[in-house]
Amino acid sequence: YFEVSFEQEHIKKGEILEEGSNAVGLVSKHVDTFDGLWWEDSRQNHTWALHDSEMESYGWISDPYRRQERWAQDASFGCQDRVGILVDPENHSASIFLNGKYLGTPFYDLPDEVYPFASFSAE
Repeated sequence: YFEVSFEQEHIKKGEILEEGSNAVGLVSKHVDTFDGLWWEDSRQNHTWALHDSEMESYGWISDPYRRQERWAQDASFGCQDRVGILVDPENHSASIFLNGKYLGTPFYDLPDEVYPFASFSAE
């Protein structure tokens, strides 16, 4: 399990993060760099992530099967929100938490080895 919280100096807790690509998730050993953008190459087949949606209330999910898809109501995150990822190695799955609240288990069929990542890239 790991948690990530994004902060920006001039933005208050819970407010929308500046426009950019903000994501928390997992990558396989085949991804050596995550630059915050969705790739058009094979790295997209080895990345599982929750992306903020500028507080639309829905979070966006990407994985090898869904490029970016609206996922769960109230899953978008803002400044100082805590996004947690719980990996279940026995079931090859991962669950997402927002500020300690379980949101669901959107990721299945994970490889044996996955690594945490977070991307914050305000434009």
